Amino acid sequence: CYVLEAASPEQAQAAVADLARDPRVESVQAMQGFAVLAGDNGGDPLYAAQPAGAAWKLRELHKTTTGRGVTVAVIDSGIAPTHPDLRGQIAEERDFVADDNAQRAVPESHGTEVAGLIAARADNRLGIAGVAPDARLLALRACWQAGGGNAARCNSFTLAKALQFAIDRRADV
Repeated sequence: CYVLEAASPEQAQAAVADLARDPRVESVQAMQGFAVLAGDNGGDPLYAAQPAGAAWKLRELHKTTTGRGVTVAVIDSGIAPTHPDLRGQIAEERDFVADDNAQRAVPESHGTEVAGLIAARADNRLGIAGVAPDARLLALRACWQAGGGNAARCNSFTLAKALQFAIDRRADV
């Protein structure tokens, strides 16, 4: 896999077209950029205020299934592994933004919040309960926070690297 940089969007499109005609090239595409959806959760960590708690009847659901034995790849911005609701939930973490195969990703709010919605520990008298509190997480940083707030950016290259890693690790979700 190669990443090339062009001086302008027009030159990039011309290079993509040229490379697509080369029989030695399996596939080629221009780098795509993405932004995550960032909402304001009001800072209220109480379960009672968690919309999925009532709507999905999480307490009843958790009597039958909790995600035990399931590995979920969270491809997002960095996750804080020391967050009290996520401590012990992360099986492995990688940083695909830093491009150095780092074991430890940078903790960022968006990825941490998404991980919490998925696997925050239940009944620990802290924060919220995740939809699958016994699931194990692959914390795959393919996005980075840009500016203030929860806004994060990604691109097709970092997302592809993280997705391939998740596939290689046989993530269930």
